[in-house]
Amino acid sequence: MIPIGQIPHLITLSSRIREAAGDNPEAQRIQEFYLEQLQYCVYAAADAVLGLAEKLIHSTDGVPSPDDASPSHGIILVPEPIRNTLSFVVDHYFDAARRALNAANVYISKTLRISVPASFADLVKQIRKGKIQLPDRIQSLTLGYWEAHGNKIKAYRDLSQHFAVISSDARVTTFPDGKAAYYLVLPNNPEEKNPTKLSYVDPRIDAFPYIVNSYNKLYRYLFELTHILTSYTCSESQDTIPILFKSPLNLGSKHPVEGHSKPDIDDLKAYLFESQLHIYGAMKAELPRKDIQPTLIIADKKA
Repeated sequence: MIPIGQIPHLITLSSRIREAAGDNPEAQRIQEFYLEQLQYCVYAAADAVLGLAEKLIHSTDGVPSPDDASPSHGIILVPEPIRNTLSFVVDHYFDAARRALNAANVYISKTLRISVPASFADLVKQIRKGKIQLPDRIQSLTLGYWEAHGNKIKAYRDLSQHFAVISSDARVTTFPDGKAAYYLVLPNNPEEKNPTKLSYVDPRIDAFPYIVNSYNKLYRYLFELTHILTSYTCSESQDTIPILFKSPLNLGSKHPVEGHSKPDIDDLKAYLFESQLHIYGAMKAELPRKDIQPTLIIADKKA
């Protein structure tokens, strides 16, 4: 069974790119920084999809149902700590998906031996301007995917990165038969940079099914792209998976063991909590500051 997120022939394509680069160990090490990104980011996007499903299912764990719910259904407002975890995973998906698209540029560049921008969005711009010409099938595939799906990944990622929490409203409607309806939506106009103008209705875009479909389209594009690129390579050698370390691996009794001890979750929570209390106490003691002139002045509403 193929692991979810794996692009099987990417091993072959990566191996042939490495082989064409020569035997210089340092050059190979540097190249691996670029080659490892694509499969890693596809895995990360898949992890976000599965993580969102799991967190939705457990979003009402420990949350009491409303006492005054009608016999037909009840609505549970997901509280902030749990609601935030849903938003974390939504952000994670769009970030990973955007990184995966950018990482695809490396394979286009190295396989076709052409210079392309680091950003997938910039690659599309260069193609449209006629400054970059890709093989017909790759070019039509890339432009078609971008116009149908890829541009939305960029829009949602940029919106979440710079302007707004894009999916902060979460609630669950429960029914007597045990079924539930999950409300977690995305803005339908992610290109809008003013958070106050974001629209979540007409049409409503449910985050989970949208992200599942977005991932499937992303995976298909990257699978087909790299599948085609493999035809532009040729090698009689066996595929290789290098073990390259970003820092030296020192073995033997003369070298100390590198690393840290196994984390203890309870100890970690206690440490972070105590640290927060300490910071809170230290800062509270110096407020209000007498040496600072206020810039935000609240008017007396009674006046």
